[in-house]
Amino acid sequence: MVGTFEDAQLDIRYVQINTRAETATGHSVGDVELLDDNRVRIEDEWEWESKDGTGESILEEVSQ
Repeated sequence: MVGTFEDAQLDIRYVQINTRAETATGHSVGDVELLDDNRVRIEDEWEWESKDGTGESILEEVSQ
């Protein structure tokens, strides 16, 4: 995974490998937000470049 962070936005390229030793590459852009309780939330749009597929993810820090 490698990318940039500018103006509260992540722009990441990544490579993953599955259990059959096949690689897949992708691209992700996400908006990073600091919540009122100081937790971090990322709303992310991603796409596979080497396979068909797009999607959206929400990543939110949890408190212990």
